[in-house]
Amino acid sequence: MPVSSTVKLNIGGEAFKTSRTTLSHFNGLFKTMLEKDTATTELSFPHRSPKHFDLILNYMRDGDVLLPRNNKELAEVREEAEFYQLNELARQCDSIWIVQYNKGPREMLRRIAGSKKDILVVWYSTHKDELINCPEDFSFPYFYEQYSDKIDVYFQKVETSNRIENVPCDSCWCPGRKCDDKCHNVEAPSWRFWLYSANRGFHTFDEFSRFKQLFEMRIMKWKDDSHF
Repeated sequence: MPVSSTVKLNIGGEAFKTSRTTLSHFNGLFKTMLEKDTATTELSFPHRSPKHFDLILNYMRDGDVLLPRNNKELAEVREEAEFYQLNELARQCDSIWIVQYNKGPREMLRRIAGSKKDILVVWYSTHKDELINCPEDFSFPYFYEQYSDKIDVYFQKVETSNRIENVPCDSCWCPGRKCDDKCHNVEAPSWRFWLYSANRGFHTFDEFSRFKQLFEMRIMKWKDDSHF
């Protein structure tokens, strides 16, 4: 008897139906399970939320989907994407993570003056609205949720028209400063991390690993020191 082309799914007690082709479209949990048991016509995940499963199915069928523009729902979709091992969908969630951002040096200074906490600004690079030069293992949702209760976290997008771009010299990256040197062609800018403390001023990090190491050491001392 030929195997049915339709698979029934139980997601958190809610019933779904889709084709084997859709479930096998991308590498991930569904494809692995169907390849392991080629005769199965039912899959059950009673402990997963069905809230965004229509979106998950649409992504697997079409390869593209309109993601929510709400941080809470975006984080929920990413969690489901990670569980079902849909790595590209999880990456897309990261690339549009909606966070606080600065519109320029004046707004930066205003935020600094009005903040009661220390401030972190993450300058991240994009090309055609896609993340580039992203530090390994960096996750917008995780980073924001992990540290925003300790300091004010802001993100600033640096959109480049090419992966090799005419970009400002280093002085242009500092708030309120003008470029004194000619800008030049270099590889699209890497991510930068500004850490501002009222009693220590700005610290700039070009490498995420160095920043993360120092930052986590300071977080560990948080209870003994109210400022970095």
